[in-house]
Order: sequence, then C-alpha cells, then structure tokens
Amino acid sequence: MIYGREQEAQVLAEALQAARSGHGTALVLRGEAGIGKSALLADVADRAREDGGLLVLSALGVETERDLPFAGLHMLLAPVADRIDVLPERQAAVLHTALGTADGPVGDRFQTGIALHALLNALAAERPVLCLIDDAHWIDASSADALLFAARRLRDEGTVMLFAARDGHAPAFPAPGIPQLLLPRLDRETAAALLAAHAPDLPRQVSEFVLREAAGNPLALKELPTAHREGALEQFGPAIGPDRVRHGFAERVANLPPRSRALVLLAALDGGGDLHTLVRAAAHLGADLIDLGPAECRGLLLATDGRVSFPHPLIRSAAVQTASLAERVAAHAALARSLPGTSPDDFVRRVLHLAAATTEPDESVARKVEESAGCGRGQAAYGTAAATYERAARLSPAPADRGRRLALAARSAADAGDTPRAAALAEQAASLVADPAVRAGLAQISALDPYFRGRPDTAARLLIDGATPAAAHAPVKAAFMLLDATGTAWVSGRRTIVRAALAATDALPLPPDAVDARALRDAAAGLARIALGQPGFAALHALYTGDVLHRLAPLERACALEWVIATGDLSLAEHLLSELADEYRANATGALPEVLRDLTRVRLLRGHLHDADATAHAAERIAEETDQPFFAAEARDLRATIAAWQGRPVEGTPPATARAVLALARGDLDDALALLDVLTQTELPGIMTRYLSIDRVETLARLGRADDARAALDALTPWAVETGQDWARGLLARAEAHLSPDPAPLWDEALARLSSSDRPLEHARTLLGHGSWLRRTGRPSAARPALRTAAEMLAALGAAPWTDRARAELRAAGDSGAPASAPAPAAADTTALSPQERHVVRLAAEGLTNRQIGERLFLSPRTVGYHLYNAYPKLGVSSRIELTRIDLPDG
Repeated sequence: MIYGREQEAQVLAEALQAARSGHGTALVLRGEAGIGKSALLADVADRAREDGGLLVLSALGVETERDLPFAGLHMLLAPVADRIDVLPERQAAVLHTALGTADGPVGDRFQTGIALHALLNALAAERPVLCLIDDAHWIDASSADALLFAARRLRDEGTVMLFAARDGHAPAFPAPGIPQLLLPRLDRETAAALLAAHAPDLPRQVSEFVLREAAGNPLALKELPTAHREGALEQFGPAIGPDRVRHGFAERVANLPPRSRALVLLAALDGGGDLHTLVRAAAHLGADLIDLGPAECRGLLLATDGRVSFPHPLIRSAAVQTASLAERVAAHAALARSLPGTSPDDFVRRVLHLAAATTEPDESVARKVEESAGCGRGQAAYGTAAATYERAARLSPAPADRGRRLALAARSAADAGDTPRAAALAEQAASLVADPAVRAGLAQISALDPYFRGRPDTAARLLIDGATPAAAHAPVKAAFMLLDATGTAWVSGRRTIVRAALAATDALPLPPDAVDARALRDAAAGLARIALGQPGFAALHALYTGDVLHRLAPLERACALEWVIATGDLSLAEHLLSELADEYRANATGALPEVLRDLTRVRLLRGHLHDADATAHAAERIAEETDQPFFAAEARDLRATIAAWQGRPVEGTPPATARAVLALARGDLDDALALLDVLTQTELPGIMTRYLSIDRVETLARLGRADDARAALDALTPWAVETGQDWARGLLARAEAHLSPDPAPLWDEALARLSSSDRPLEHARTLLGHGSWLRRTGRPSAARPALRTAAEMLAALGAAPWTDRARAELRAAGDSGAPASAPAPAAADTTALSPQERHVVRLAAEGLTNRQIGERLFLSPRTVGYHLYNAYPKLGVSSRIELTRIDLPDG
C-alpha cells in the first residue's frame, strides 16, 4: 500500500487507461529523495502487468554510468532488442549502433530519438507500452536526449513514458515540454499511519521523534526506526527528512567492518552490478565474498542471481561520500584491474575507473581515455564524447596533446548543441594549439555561442580573425569561414563589420589550385558587396549553381544556403533548400530548423502562404523539441508575418514586418511607412527587408513624397536589375508606374514580367494596383477584369485582407456582384479531434500525401492513414477532397 499518494496514483492510472485507448502520455515525477517516486513507478508497473497486459520497459539511472554512452537506453530496450529490425533500415541501424549491437558512425544527436520513437510506435501497435525511467537525473546524456525527444512526440500512440527525477542533492533533469507531477511530503496523519504500519513496536516517544524528524518523508519514516533499533538514531546530525536518511545511511556504512565497507564502496563505484567483477575487485583490496554478509544483514546491499544492487540510491551516494580519497582511488584501481575488457562497454568502464584512479597526468592513461571516446555504444554520443575528451585532456602531460584533446571536446560539445560549453572548451584549447587549421575550427566553434546569444558582431569578428591564418593549410575552411563571417556581419547590421569581412576576403591568400576555396571566397566577397549595396550577384549565384556546395559538409551547406535568397533566384533557392531539408529530415539532423526557417522565407516571398505556414510551424516545433530557442523564435516571427498576409489573428505582439503587412493591406499608408522605415532605414538593412523596399517606394509615392520615393527606388534598382529576375524588373516597373506621368506602359511591363514569374502574390497585387489606377482615372469597365482576376488569385493564395481590398475596389468599379468578403467555407467542428489529428488533417487538406505528412511530422505513412481514418467520421467527411471544402480552424 502506498500512503498519501491517491491523487498521484489516479493520474498514473488514467495514463495507463489512455494508453489502452491508443493515446500517449509523458510525465516527470519530481520530488526530494525518499518521497515515493520509485514506489509509484513500481505500483504503476504492477498495475500495467496485472490489469492491462501492457509491455513494461524500465531503466534506472546510475551515477557511475553517466559517462557510458546510451547506458540507460540499453537497459530500457534490452528486452525488446530483437524487435529493432522491424524498423526501416536506417532507423534500425541507428538503434543497433547506439546499443552496441552493430558498428556504425556516430549520428546526429536527434537520430536516436527518432528511431526510439519509431520503435515505441511499432511496439504500441501490438500492445500498449509503459516505459519507466527511475533516477532519471543520473541517466547518461545521450540516453536522456533520445528519451526526452521521443517523450515529447507521444500523442496518439499507446505509450506511457514516466520519468522519476530527484530534486536537490542531484544533477538537474530539465525536461522542457513534458508535464510535471510534483510529490509533496506527507501530512502528519498520513505519516503517522505509514509509521504505525511499518514500525508498530516503536515506543510512543520514539514515534513522535521519528514523525518530527522525518517531516513527512516516506523513506525517512521507514529508515529512522531501523536506525533506532541499531542504536544510531541519536548519532544523527541536526537534519530533517531526506537529509536525516542520507546521514543515517552514511553512519550505517561507516559502522561496517572495514572489508565490508570496502565491498560496499566497490559496488557503489562499479554500477554494473556483476557479482563476479565485485569479488575479483575485492580480492585486490583484501576482501572476500563473505564480507558481503554484514552489509546484507543491515539492508545496505542486495545480492541475488549473481547481481549486487542497493535498496535505495542514497546508499550508493553515502558509500562514496564516506570514503576517503585514498579509499576511492584504491577502489577504482581494483575495478580497473578486474573488468574483463572483452566488450566495448567493459573497455569503456575499465578506462573510466583507470582515469579515476590516476591522480596526476599520465599519457598512457590519457591515450586510453581518448580511445574510449570512439568506442562503446554509438561510438560515444556527442555529449558523452565531449566529457571523455575533456577527461583525457586533464590527464595529458604535454600541452600539445592537451590542446588537441580539448579541441576534440569542443567539437563534440558543439555537435551536442551545448554551445556555451563548446565555446569554453575552445577557448582553453586555443592557447595550446599551434595548427592553424585546428585553430580555425576552434574559432568557428567559439563563434556559435555569441551568435545564438544575440551578438553576431562578436561572432563575425571571431570568424574573420580565425580564417586568414588557416588559408595555407585549410583553404576551403578559411574561405568558408569568411562566407560565414560575412553573413553573420550582415545579420549584425553594422557596415564596418561587413567591410572588415570584405577586406579579409579580398586579401585571403589561396594556393593556385584551391578551386573550391576560390569559389567560396568569391561568393563571400559577392555577398559582402550585395550587403553594402554594390554589385556582387554573379559570384554568389555561381556558388549555388556550381558543384562546390555539394562537397561541403551538411552543416556547412545549411549555413551557406542561408544566403541563397540574396541572389533573388527564388526558384533555385526553394529547390536547394527543399533538397537539403529532405536530406536532413531523413537523417533527423539538428540543423533542420535552420533550413526550414530559410525555406519558409522563400515560400513566403513566392506567395505560397499555406506552404510557408506549414514549413514555419514544423521549424518552430522541431526547434522547440531540440532545444534551439533562437530558431524557434525566428519561426514564430515568420508565422506571425504569414498570418498577417492571411488576415489571421496573431498571439502576443506581432513583429514589425507583420504589422507593416497589415497596415499595407488596410491601406493605412502613414502607419505602413512608419513601420517600413523602422525595417529598412537602418545602417545595414537585412536581406528580407530589402524585399520590402518596393512597398516603401510605393507608399512614399502614394503619400505624395515623390522625391523620397525616387531616391529609395534608385537605391534599390542596382540589386534588382543585377538579379536578372523578371519579378524584380516587374516590381521596378510597378514602382515606377506610381511616379511616372505616363504609367500605362509601365503597368503593362510590370504585369507582363510578373505573370511569368514565380511570385503569384506580387502578380495579384500588381493586378490590384493596375485595376485601382484604371478605376481612379475614370475607366471602371477596363478596371473590372483586372480587379476580378486579382480577387480570384488573392483568394486562392489565402491572402484574405488583400482579397477584401480587391473586392472593395471591384464594387467601387461598378461590379455589384462582388462579395464584400470571401465566402466562408462550411465550418467544421474540430473539437473532437486530437491535436495530432488536427495537424494531419490540415496538411492533408493542403494536398500533402501520407508520406509527405509523415516526413514533416516524423510519423510513418501508416500512422498518418490511421489518424485520417479516425478523423473523417468526426468531421463528417469521407475523403481528402471533402477536406478542402470545409473550414479547418487554425491551431
């Protein structure tokens, strides 16, 4: 019986019932040590097995295994390892590599989470699944990443994932996006009932003392009576609750005979729990199997079926804390000598113990530690590899070796997404590394943290300073760094930094045969000149149409493609970004949000509003799930701007771009100009604001400020002409029409160029502008066809405010049949749909196939079909075609 946890038990019981109905739940149980988290997990596991026939998988975080890659995941999936091969080949390979059952290259830190989610889906299709992760605060980082990634995606799959994490005296276990269940201390009445049931023989005064000192902590209520019976209760220090228990365990361990205490310490430091290993290690310390007896008798150790375990993790902590440094070093050395080393895991464990037993720099040990970063499960996940390389660096006697290993640690930390740690490691390594190519790589790593913290100027200078020294040894890296520096400098909005990047680029010394490096250097120079308002299109465009891009690493391609939009070739930009997004989506790479953000920008500029919103939503969701707040925020801003084009409400304060779009749609010229000035009249306007410059020209002209409009148009014309794009020429002609005394031929040119371009929204707006001009100049019959076509195009594109403007103009031109606003589709009641069903239905209504929907949502086509099958009757439809005829509310 679990005392005082009726409400919490009911929450968990409801989660089990939801799983039986095909719905997923993830939950983190939090509370102090001994508060009852493990008891609740054991109770829900019993219920799952007895009442519902759920598949129960469990893992336990062990402090000494935090540096063993995927140790927690291996424990969780061991019972179902034979089912991994039901997954697609790529996902199966990822899990086999992580679990050490196959060799393979280390993947992106999100691939394992995707594969785990797919496996849980496959298992849940047969029967509901319950995953229990106790002491999650001790789970290794690579397993935690994968588990949390999968947990955040549990929606309409019959899987429950429960984490138990300790508050206080333990590492933090952040779990953003997962609901928390906090376990409070027991009230006095419940505590008294628990104590009476557990220790009915206690004298009244002792019971009162225990109740007071336990302070509602269940474990303390159980352990303090044991301490009383052993005569140790009065020895405890001034502490309450879990601290009382922690001190009590420490006292009980300290009172063991020396050889028994040594065995308990060995068991605490080993973590593996293998009795044979423990006995072999004990022999090196003069102990034997018989010395386990006192620890077993006092309830400090359990030995069953060749395994040794602790009744509570606090005992493990107490054993380590009460040992002296010399005792811990001796125990680690004994374990290092006793592990067999026949498997990659054993080798990693042995090296970890060897490192812990080494108290001064030792190259032979450092070499083994470095080697261990490349073996074991998953060939060491990035976060674990960073810690391992850092440990090897601390053991390195030679500064050069120490610097090289710190550089490896910095790279691994960056790949793990921990940019602050990566930057700190790179700074340490830089003073010890002489190789210019390695130093250049460290500069790239160092630049990540300030960039994501909103200091692009600092990041750009780090890249500039790091590039030139590397030119002779790593020309491609040096040239790429300057391309990255130039883009970062442009983001900073400071012309001086862009000029510094251009000066460094022009002066970059490259070997004669460095063809790829020259292409990257020329593209960097072109990008800098475009940012500064000078010709630079040709070299930048050549990068995107040549072969160099495909020879870059995937992350570098993502960085380079951020600036394809500066060429103005939006068709090429969408092709390249879509191609890279597909590649990243298949590999579940962490750079996917960045690519989807850039793809959103292109689709927005092309006027494909529905596609742009779907892409931005995916970018935001994946960025949040992968803990990339920078890209999540940018995706939200893009979604707000798209909503402004579509006339949908925006939560919170919309960004200036969204407010400018709304003002333009309403015809509020003064408000629109004020906002456009904020966006474009800066020291160095960004590339996206350059696309708004035509709107500023036209707004100035319509407000009667012809001279200002002419100056703004003259400043924009060189870039627009240099792009060579018909849409750019068409927009220049449209803007010129607002300033010319004879605008008719300019309107004709604008319409002719935009009608064949890849910007249908701008074509429709040009039809609207032309029709409005015809109406205002007394030719309503000539205006009506243009306005009617504009209204139809804008409605099809989903630009509701602009559709309303076109229809208002059409009515003003004498077309009394023009509706006042777009006819509302039949409203659909989506309240019965689950969030996942709503998302799937909306994408299906936009015309995506099951496979395309699955790729966006990281679901299998079969699961997508299942969601649609469930959603159709709830909506009263029977096909995809009918979905397009009903109103699907946003969200």
